[in-house]
Amino acid sequence: MLDILPLVAFIGLIFVVAYSQARPSVYTALPNSPTTVPYLFPWIGSFFSFNRDPLRFFQECHQRYGHVYKVFLAGRIIVVITHPNGITSITRDTTRNLTNKDIFIHMLQGITGFSANLDSIHELLDHKIFPITKMTLSPSSMLDITEGLDKSLRRELRGLDQNKGLPRVIQLSDLIGRPLYTAGCYALFGSTFPFDTFSDFQALDSNLPQLLTQLPFIGYRGAHARDRLLSKIADYIEGWWESDGVEEIPEASTTVMQSLTELKASQVSKREAAGALLLLLWGFHSNTWYMLFWLVTHLVVDDKAMAQLTQDLEAARNHQSLPNNESNSPPLLESAILETLRWATTSTTVRFAEDDTEIAVNGLRVPINKGEYVMGDVRAVHHDLSTFEDPDQFRIGRYMTKEDRSAPLPKPMAWGGGKHMCVGRHVAVHVMRLFMLECLRLYEIKAVASGFETRRLPRISSRHFIGSLKTNEEVHVVISPRH
Repeated sequence: MLDILPLVAFIGLIFVVAYSQARPSVYTALPNSPTTVPYLFPWIGSFFSFNRDPLRFFQECHQRYGHVYKVFLAGRIIVVITHPNGITSITRDTTRNLTNKDIFIHMLQGITGFSANLDSIHELLDHKIFPITKMTLSPSSMLDITEGLDKSLRRELRGLDQNKGLPRVIQLSDLIGRPLYTAGCYALFGSTFPFDTFSDFQALDSNLPQLLTQLPFIGYRGAHARDRLLSKIADYIEGWWESDGVEEIPEASTTVMQSLTELKASQVSKREAAGALLLLLWGFHSNTWYMLFWLVTHLVVDDKAMAQLTQDLEAARNHQSLPNNESNSPPLLESAILETLRWATTSTTVRFAEDDTEIAVNGLRVPINKGEYVMGDVRAVHHDLSTFEDPDQFRIGRYMTKEDRSAPLPKPMAWGGGKHMCVGRHVAVHVMRLFMLECLRLYEIKAVASGFETRRLPRISSRHFIGSLKTNEEVHVVISPRH
């Protein structure tokens, strides 16, 4: 979850520099230098083509220029890598010449609105808070989170049956987002967290690309929602904070309590501590929702896939082999999760070159000049025709073992890699697995006839492609309790 932060900040940074006076660095072409995407106007480069439709822009550049190319965007130079081992080379950079610090700080500004002490807050998060989350959200320790999350999510899903056993039309945001938000916040923050913040969290998340531009009057709805969230989180921790930890926070997780202890010891302000918790909250929830949204939506428009998965899950229950991890989960469910991660993940890896360096890409040493950005285009890897048959199609059983396949398909590169690999990936997959098990056990989910007559997916929003694909369309479904 948190590994997508560099990309989020990177996209916002492109918009910021479009209104600045920066000029691209002067560089000398070296052997194996990437092909530069042609552009008409100096400094502006390909910004307008990119801004019009980022997804299509990167897709067309990949098709035309291959695994490595260079693009000028509003005063910045970005080397784009679309080969899997090249992306791995970025995330596992051993030269230490590639950093995500400036990009992450920009992201921190977008989520929290902070403008002061950013360097010190970044150091605190990077060296103190993220190691805590890496430990507490690991497979060996995440029971502290998942035990409460599981109970709360089951309770929230049962509570959706408000028509006394009759069918109900519901938005997917209320079927997926709201129950997950409540359950996740309860598991992380305990019973005194302000659960009425769901709408504000939605507003912050949906307006984050605009907030990252830092332009006046852009994303003001998200800015107001962000301020309300910070205030309510500050109120949530006030008793503990003012009493120096004497007053307890009921049922708060080890993740939150250890993080608060470090924040207090580091003498940050209460509002800065609230911002750190908001960052944790955003990382925990944002893309898991959208992954489940696309998985459920694909099943709703494909009756055969929905029936097949429902049947497999029912068979697992009848054999009393209810899954709680990958090893005993029905293969079709695991394939569906992997396929969703493949189909819906966008770029997740962005770094800045603090010095001249090289990236290994398919056997070549590609030079990266000081001052350039490097982006791993994960979506291009996931939709590569040489690896995946009909890659733009969602196939629920794509990752099922097949006798005629010489080698298993590569798993999605959805979690980044190296030092900044997503620390919450194990909990995220656990949440996806549990949600599908419980939701399909409790309800039959079908399309609303008037909204899905053509059985099409909602249109993808190319302007909001941070971390995972998104849409601006509301999707309604009918849920019918199973008896």
